[in-house]
Amino acid sequence: MRSHLPLAAVVATLLTAATLSTLVEGVRWFVEVLVTVGAVAAATAAARRLSRHPGVALAAGLVAWLLVLTWLYARAEAWWGVLPTVATTGELIAVAAVGADLVATVAPPAPAEAGIRLLVSAGVGAVVLVVDTVAVGLRQPAVAGLPLLAVYLVPAALAPGGLDWYWFVLAGAGYLVLVAADAGERVGRWGRVLDGDGGGPAPLAATGRRVGALALAGAVVVPTVVPGLGEALHLGSGTGDGPGQGGRISVVNPILDLRENLTAPRDDTVLTYTTTGTPQPLRLVTNDLYDGEQWRPRLEPLPRSDTAAGGLPAPPGLSDEVTAQGQRFRITVQGLESVWLPVPYPTTRVDVMGPWLYDDTLNVLGDGVSTSPGMSYDAFYLEVTPTPEQLLDAPPPPSDVVARWGTPPADLPASVAATAAEVAGEGTPYEQAVRLQQWFRNEGGFRYSLTAPAADSASALADFLAQRAGYCVHFASSMAVMARTLGIPSRVAVGFLPGQRQPDGSYTVSVRDAHAWPELYFAGVGWVRFEPTPSTRTGSLPSWAAPPPSVVADRDPTDLPTSAPPPEQGGASTTAADDAAAAAGTSLTQVLAAVPWRAVSGVLLVLALAGAPLVTSRLVRRSRWRSAARSPDPGAGPEAAWTTLRESAADLGLDADGPLTPRQLGRRLGEHLDDAGRQALDAVVAVVERARYARDGGTAGVASLRRDVRAVERALHAGVGRGVRWRARLLPGSGVAHLRTGLVRAGTAADAAERRLAGRLRALRTRGPRGDGPSAPRAAA
Repeated sequence: MRSHLPLAAVVATLLTAATLSTLVEGVRWFVEVLVTVGAVAAATAAARRLSRHPGVALAAGLVAWLLVLTWLYARAEAWWGVLPTVATTGELIAVAAVGADLVATVAPPAPAEAGIRLLVSAGVGAVVLVVDTVAVGLRQPAVAGLPLLAVYLVPAALAPGGLDWYWFVLAGAGYLVLVAADAGERVGRWGRVLDGDGGGPAPLAATGRRVGALALAGAVVVPTVVPGLGEALHLGSGTGDGPGQGGRISVVNPILDLRENLTAPRDDTVLTYTTTGTPQPLRLVTNDLYDGEQWRPRLEPLPRSDTAAGGLPAPPGLSDEVTAQGQRFRITVQGLESVWLPVPYPTTRVDVMGPWLYDDTLNVLGDGVSTSPGMSYDAFYLEVTPTPEQLLDAPPPPSDVVARWGTPPADLPASVAATAAEVAGEGTPYEQAVRLQQWFRNEGGFRYSLTAPAADSASALADFLAQRAGYCVHFASSMAVMARTLGIPSRVAVGFLPGQRQPDGSYTVSVRDAHAWPELYFAGVGWVRFEPTPSTRTGSLPSWAAPPPSVVADRDPTDLPTSAPPPEQGGASTTAADDAAAAAGTSLTQVLAAVPWRAVSGVLLVLALAGAPLVTSRLVRRSRWRSAARSPDPGAGPEAAWTTLRESAADLGLDADGPLTPRQLGRRLGEHLDDAGRQALDAVVAVVERARYARDGGTAGVASLRRDVRAVERALHAGVGRGVRWRARLLPGSGVAHLRTGLVRAGTAADAAERRLAGRLRALRTRGPRGDGPSAPRAAA
């Protein structure tokens, strides 16, 4: 018998590995994973034909794994491009080390550099080897799910916002394929299983597949409606987490995590500090790459000699004419876990324990280390205070700075550049920057809101400019992009606002102090912080960013673009009613955003499950009466009445079962009725007996029967206790029985449909080469 388990192991591994696409950019890495998995699977399959010992297949898979990795990532150092040497091993280790450095610092999705591709291919290749050995060699496919789970947990933990439900379905389907293949082979060893008609597979396999599909669907649906399952923000319990003051904030991608920090349920302290200078924002990382959808930092391998404790280089672009006074921050981490170290800009030296490196943007990041509660360090920096005149007189930036930070993406909508040019007007880059800042901050009709579209979506910039509502990421990103359209080098910094001053002179920075701001480059001054986010969030402007009268005195605010385009000639202008409607819409949006939809969905699901028997019972009875009214059979109405009456009695716990005649059941139920109810019951019994036993079948109408049945039901309810009565109303046993019957019928119908489909497929396979008849039978061996 041909085994499908090796193929199932490959399919399960590839489906699970597909979830890694949330962590690595592009598709090249997946092509290399396909090559690696295919080589390992082919080698193990070939070895298994030569020997049944699982160790032989494992050894062959390891050899194939090493050869294919050598060919993909170190062929220049290998013999004939495939056979590894000592130099090949060193090259693979070096490439893997670069990949490990990127993994430790990069924000998902990571660029598909050779080091990261090597780690992914090697890891998935090792996983498929383990899955093959356990599932095929040791015949334990259920245990083989553990390495698959390990692969799935990596993107589940690291992907921004976690994994969407369809990735879970994909990985779960792969595991079910693996288990189903093994189960089919185990049953197949006993011979072919036939159904009751003697042809085709029994419904056992189909039922198993449906159970697996239902279990997978339940695993997807239930967590989405159960209240309390957290989001991507990792907040601790506040106990046993070190000397911090509560939860922790874990920073993976600052741009993506920022909104979650701002909306955190608890405003926990992340760090405290004292300073010898003026309190200012603490920068975590500079995002200087913009691809039209997302800002991210430029992450490249750093020389281990570039340690922050040994001193950082001079701030780029800063001249001696600008006032820059040396100051110090003494920072203590309370609840922050980040590979980026929060420091003021520009930092000159950091006295910190551990291997902390710096890059050319003066970001400080850990070499395999991260911040942790209780960690303290001193950050020495320059408090740079340029004057507006120095910024006004700044010469053009160097060409290399413009090439790196001053060019917008080619696919940027033309409307963005047009809006930037209209807002900024003529003048020096500083004057244009101040006008952009003023437009976002005061004059453009923008407002600060956390209910704006996601900051990493492709349309976030256009949506923000249209809706005029967002939080600091939208303001910072938009100003930086528009500055680039004007030829002003720009980037986006992410970190924390200065925080709140305490009575002892120290400052406390909390989760909700997370902030983003644009930095613009001016020759002779360097990178300068601006604040387009409204003052309700950021307070007053820095001295150099406050517009002097010479910049804005001759600019009429009415010339600036408004929050909506002007009406066309002859069109109606915006009315107060329109404004009120817009305000109402905004209010409704805010209300909807504040609704705990997960808790509401959970409650609705519980109510739906609890009310299913009642709804089913009502629907079945209504359908029964409607069918009886339409039926030409005169006995349909009496039988509908009698069936409904028996169900109502059973729902109340009365003994209505057994082979009882209508008259016997009537006497039994009559003991619980008053005179009016007994009279209605006698009428129903008489009609049912006449319909069953008389030649003419009776002539009673459905409407009168329904009235009599309702009278009997009211009398029966009056004769039992309140608890029994409410249980019969809210959770009728007849409704549960109808649900069970419906599920059985649905399963039977599904079995029949699957058998018909399987029969048609078998007929297609057994046709001759030209489709004109069955193929010739095989000769007996």
